[in-house]
Amino acid sequence: MYRVTKHINGHDYFYDQRTFRVGDRVKTISRYVGPVMDTAPLSGRAVNTTQQAVSDTLDFLDFGPLPIGAIRRIFGRRLAPGSIGFYTEGQEHAIDRHFDRHSKADGAIFEKIRTGLASPAYIGQSQKHRNAIEVYYQYDNNYYLIAVSLHKDANGHYRAATIFWVKEKEIKTRFSAGRIHKLFG
Repeated sequence: MYRVTKHINGHDYFYDQRTFRVGDRVKTISRYVGPVMDTAPLSGRAVNTTQQAVSDTLDFLDFGPLPIGAIRRIFGRRLAPGSIGFYTEGQEHAIDRHFDRHSKADGAIFEKIRTGLASPAYIGQSQKHRNAIEVYYQYDNNYYLIAVSLHKDANGHYRAATIFWVKEKEIKTRFSAGRIHKLFG
């Protein structure tokens, strides 16, 4: 078994592969491991100078334990205990992609959210990624969705890919459709 990096739609992903012969043909089995996460800027990416200055001040944030009991109860998935890690590349993504959704365009918003988090209010399966979940926190009368990979990284964290604000109306719609599940209350 060996690890390879595949470049798909502008993103890099790790796969574990095994190659073997079947008669005169060579077969390869690939198993998805997770996204490649590095802190270097992506080549060809336009960087706003304000956003670049913000990214220079970002630090790793620990969003606390992943609610593995709820994940097992709701989705039937067994996971090892671990915390949600929000690395600088995830924070940069949130600032780049969801910049207009934040009331303050700086990395301090993440620290404010992190310190205000007690426990998640809702949890749901990611619609786009089978091995990721959406953890919804309520803070300061707002809801924030944190997209979290269900694969632990080398540091033992479940990696948060991004975070963004979600309207309360969207929360109610997703809950009534059964797409997300209320954890407490």
